[in-house]
Amino acid sequence: MNEQMQEQAALYALGVLPSSDAQHFRTQLRTDAELEFETEAYEIIVNELALSPSAVPPASGVRERLMARIAVTPQETSAKAQAPLEAAAFVTRFDEGEWLPLAPHVSCKTLHRDPISRMVTSLVRLEPGGYLPRHRHLGFEQTLVVSGDCIVNGETFYAGDFRTQEQGTLDTEVTTQFGTTILMIAPAHLEILDTAWAH
Repeated sequence: MNEQMQEQAALYALGVLPSSDAQHFRTQLRTDAELEFETEAYEIIVNELALSPSAVPPASGVRERLMARIAVTPQETSAKAQAPLEAAAFVTRFDEGEWLPLAPHVSCKTLHRDPISRMVTSLVRLEPGGYLPRHRHLGFEQTLVVSGDCIVNGETFYAGDFRTQEQGTLDTEVTTQFGTTILMIAPAHLEILDTAWAH
């Protein structure tokens, strides 16, 4: 990974990447596993610094690179700085974004990554014959069935049904009879307990 992308990953994790650059960066995150890993590493550091009781000196050269970038970045006027927060909204339209295959008949589209909470909002689509394997939740998870039928732990959920799971809880296979789309807000990773899944 080149130095410019590393710098963008660091600025994104800090939440100071300009909005136009941040939108482009999020698009790259969806398809670049190395960039995603690098960004998550920076986000871990940012979160630790936020919780740190004492000051931590920055790595060598960080201040110089940051000051150089500030020097060439147009500064907002006071009117812009006082603009309503609505201007900072990030929108993904229904037909935008990329569905990435996770396993046969299973795909996922990332809608948002929160660098502070490290929660990811995504759509998961199961076609008939597809399933999510037995797994353990590594953090609090919220799911909403958007369409179709979703069967979890022997219980069937339909469009509009909402469900939460606490950290450490287990789910058996998530299946569907006719196909389903699920809105999920959860940590980026969960513990897959079926090693044959996705092969």
